[in-house]
Amino acid sequence: VLTDCPITDERVVAVWREVMLASEHLPPAARLRGAVRLVGDTSATFTLEGAREWPALDRFAAATPSLAGVWWQPEHQRRRLVHERSDVAAGASFVQVNAAVADALHAHVLERAHAHRPRHVVDAYAGSGATAIPLAASGIRVTAIEFDREAAAVTRASFTAASQSLVGRVEDVLARALPADVVLLNPPRAGVQTAVTVALRAAPPRAIIYTSCNPATLARDIARLPQYRIASLEGFDMFPQTAHVETVCELVLEGA
Repeated sequence: VLTDCPITDERVVAVWREVMLASEHLPPAARLRGAVRLVGDTSATFTLEGAREWPALDRFAAATPSLAGVWWQPEHQRRRLVHERSDVAAGASFVQVNAAVADALHAHVLERAHAHRPRHVVDAYAGSGATAIPLAASGIRVTAIEFDREAAAVTRASFTAASQSLVGRVEDVLARALPADVVLLNPPRAGVQTAVTVALRAAPPRAIIYTSCNPATLARDIARLPQYRIASLEGFDMFPQTAHVETVCELVLEGA
């Protein structure tokens, strides 16, 4: 059993050890997937995917006092908050585990976004607003799109009246968030849905900054945007000594 990970925040590792000690109370299933997420400086949440029933949930929660909340996505169902210990926001949106490299990537995305001097930015797959909030604080009008309702609420709480945080799937919401000067994309490994590239072709921003963890789907999605050219391409070694790489691709509209 893995008990340490040198690239991971020590607080995440400590909570993960606590989760593993309580693993006898996880639901019976052939395959489970779990993730620990930090919430602020002192709290964490745990998200579990898999199984149909969780009979020992209360015992698991009692054995993991460091967790502010427990999220569970049973097989073929939507994720839901099944235990909350305090009034700490127990969001479950995705964050990178390698904090140092994630900070460098985040700074690069902000720098490339500001380089286009935008008045309106759409931040798709916005999470808890790590990028959207500083952009809005700099005076840019930001429209953040996030499927996780709790994460979207965190972003909304930090926005001024000029910006908005929308709850929904990017493929369902993006068209009404456009037009924009810059669009930020940070999808899961599967890349963006066809409806996303259709919306971008219909109301093209001056620039698209696409963060990808899968070069294959990144290439596929760029091919669906023929009116854009690659202005910059930067790799970030999020998982050293593995084949995985995070890529930030800056696309600019031809003739812009």
